[in-house]
Amino acid sequence: MESEYLDFDKFGKDDNVSSELKAFSLAARGRLPVTGSFGVYGKAGAFVYSFDVDAFDESETYDKVSPFVGAGVDFRVTESLTAFAEYNRFNVDIDERDFNNQITNDGPDFDTARVGLSYLF
Repeated sequence: MESEYLDFDKFGKDDNVSSELKAFSLAARGRLPVTGSFGVYGKAGAFVYSFDVDAFDESETYDKVSPFVGAGVDFRVTESLTAFAEYNRFNVDIDERDFNNQITNDGPDFDTARVGLSYLF
């Protein structure tokens, strides 16, 4: 199991739309070793988010829970140090009836890619 706090800050700053997304996620992760030090993994879980949207002279806040998925690769450098690269997809929901029906989808997808090191104590 793993959890993380996500802060996408403000984005979409133009004349009609601006928004901010903050979330907390919890996921189960399954790893398949390819060699003794290299592996691939997938993860699935849920994230609780607060999505503030200002659009077309209206403001809405969506506080919901949605599923997310991710996948990655890792390489064990030492017994305690592992390098990784991963991709995650998060989807948030917007009610299309809000904003005077000017929104044409049910919400944006947020894709994240990251590389890093993890150290096991």
